[in-house]
Amino acid sequence: MMKSLLTISLAFFATTSQAQASEQRIGFTAGSTSGVGLSYSRQNSLGTGWQASLLPIYDAEGDAKVFVGGTVFRTLNATSWGRAYMSFGLALFYNRQQNIEVRSDCNDEGYCVDTEIDHGTEEMLLLSFGPSVGLERRWQQFALAFDLPLAVQFGADLVNNGGGFIGVHPIPNVSLMYFW
Repeated sequence: MMKSLLTISLAFFATTSQAQASEQRIGFTAGSTSGVGLSYSRQNSLGTGWQASLLPIYDAEGDAKVFVGGTVFRTLNATSWGRAYMSFGLALFYNRQQNIEVRSDCNDEGYCVDTEIDHGTEEMLLLSFGPSVGLERRWQQFALAFDLPLAVQFGADLVNNGGGFIGVHPIPNVSLMYFW
């Protein structure tokens, strides 16, 4: 039984794709193994390609969120309206947050004094990676893709040096891209 499943899996991944023209894409992506943010992708005429995404967010208080992702893919079958593909992606999420509490102390006359209490900085890193299969639908120069990965996730508390394995989660990836 196990040997049969292995043979079917290898045959599935060895499937050659229908040749397409080389193309480039820009757009938006969000997902556990594709990352979140602005995205750029290249696909060659053999049906293989890659995608990278980035979304940095930084505010005046020093809080930061950075999303980074990278994916390689192989087209399994393509038509003029869409394609089926498999991919392997890796995404990082970094979060830094200042924990400042503002406490107001008021007296009986209504005079208030605000006091800031600094509880320190929290920093965390989340790593997700894994294989995926997906479908893409095309309309003229636009493509909407949905894939479902098996995202292996690890987390780290960078301040307290804690963290470790979080789990394996099927959190989908979605992309909206313009291609040429």
